[in-house]
Amino acid sequence: MIAKMLTPQHLTDLLRTGRLDAVPEVPPIAGLPQLGELDTGNLAAMLQRFRFIEPVEFGVRISKTADPDSYSEIRMHFEGGGWKLAGLVLPVAITRELAAKLPAK
Repeated sequence: MIAKMLTPQHLTDLLRTGRLDAVPEVPPIAGLPQLGELDTGNLAAMLQRFRFIEPVEFGVRISKTADPDSYSEIRMHFEGGGWKLAGLVLPVAITRELAAKLPAK
């Protein structure tokens, strides 16, 4: 299930719309903040969202607040000649919902 979510197109859709509807085997994800909702015109607000993780990796909070229960961010990593998506931090409620729907062994 996770491998089906991690295709470039599905990650793009997830960041653009905040939902992942394209994969029938994956439970619907709703409520994830959309990357496009960031106000890039407000430099001070954007700088408050940045968090350096390593010298070549940083995170950008895409959730409206830094509240741990609703916190969501994308992580970018410098590799080769440019920045690439390194990770996606989902809100706790969405992570719990996904984990609850994983098949039991």
